[in-house]
Amino acid sequence: MTQEIKDKLAKVYELVNRGATEGERAAAKNALDKLMKKYNLSNEVLSSINLNKYQFTYTSNIEFKILVQIFKMHTTYEYSRITKGFKCLYNHLSYIEYVTVNCMYEYYRRHSKVQWNKFCKPELAKCRKAKTKTIRRKELQEVFINNYIIASKLYQEQQLIEVDNSKTSKKKLVDGYHLRNVEGGVYNQQLVTNLLLEN
Repeated sequence: MTQEIKDKLAKVYELVNRGATEGERAAAKNALDKLMKKYNLSNEVLSSINLNKYQFTYTSNIEFKILVQIFKMHTTYEYSRITKGFKCLYNHLSYIEYVTVNCMYEYYRRHSKVQWNKFCKPELAKCRKAKTKTIRRKELQEVFINNYIIASKLYQEQQLIEVDNSKTSKKKLVDGYHLRNVEGGVYNQQLVTNLLLEN
């Protein structure tokens, strides 16, 4: 099967599932049935026909954790990580899922950077040595990302766990207090998919 045929099938399949109206979905289903018969495709093949492998890059541990949380919330597929010098995550997604994940990730990546610069950059500026700054950055990132993910509601209820603060270091508690006012992002997802069948 050529990529052109696969792309056409994927687009029609998306319309069957996400068409704006009942008539649009019915027309797409009719077109899909004809294409499946023409290319002798099974339902099993069809279920993965609309998936392509997409790459997402990240530059920090904060961006990595935000991306993972978005995957957990908005996809049902497993992601893979490239570790040898490349900061990338791969996932098999439909085009609509890719657009959703990519737009959300870009929004939260930028928003979290603003919050990091506001709350954590001044703390790092107090460090005089590069080694001290690296250690301090790692400490702050751990607390910051947890606070940011919760403030942004980038989690599912089952991911929440109760923390026993009696086992938490004093430094971590102080950092938690300092970062308590980190503002979460509010991403407004676009509802219109603009999927159109070609003649």
